This record gives sequence, C-alpha cells and structure tokens, in this order.
Amino acid sequence: MEAIDHATMAALVGAVVMFVNKATAALDQWSARKNGGTTYDNLKKAQSQIDDIDKRVSIIETKVETMDGTISAMSEKVDRFHRDMMEFREESRINAASIRSYLQGKKEGETNG
Repeated sequence: MEAIDHATMAALVGAVVMFVNKATAALDQWSARKNGGTTYDNLKKAQSQIDDIDKRVSIIETKVETMDGTISAMSEKVDRFHRDMMEFREESRINAASIRSYLQGKKEGETNG
C-alpha cells in the first residue's frame, strides 16, 4: 500500500509542478502583453515592418528605373530639338544676311546708277 501512496504522491507533486509551470507561463504572457508583447510578438512585428519597407523599396527602385528611361528619352529629344533649332537659326541667319546684302546691293546700284 505504501507503493501506491508513493505513486499517488509523485503524481500529485507532478500535477502541482505542471500547474505551477502553466500558471507561471500564463502570468508571463499576461505581463508581456501588458508591457507591449513578448519577444516573439515584437520580432513578428519587426519582420512585418521590414517586409513592408522591402516592398516599398522595390516599388521605389522600379519607379527610379522607369524615370531613368524616361529621362534618357527626354534628354535625347532635347538634344534633337536643340540641334534642329540651331540648324534653323543658322539657316535663318544666312537667309537674313543674304536678303540684307541683296537689298544693300540694290540700294547701292540705284544710287550709282
């Protein structure tokens, strides 16, 4: 009968130890929630924030690549426009000089003639 008493006593001590462990774990979780969360919760939040930042950075990188292509295309267009404008300016300058010299020659021919 003493063997049953020892077995019962061991079972009771085991149950009490398990109850104390569960109560301590529950108390730890309650105090962690009260203080802002457990380390695991905080790590999950931090990882979520890192994932959000990573998504934002990838979106920004994509937009920068798009803008780089757009800026390159605009630069080429500005270069072409500048070249065309300078060619037109030079042709206009030559035409204006030609007209001036023609008119000046005609005026000098009338005074000499």
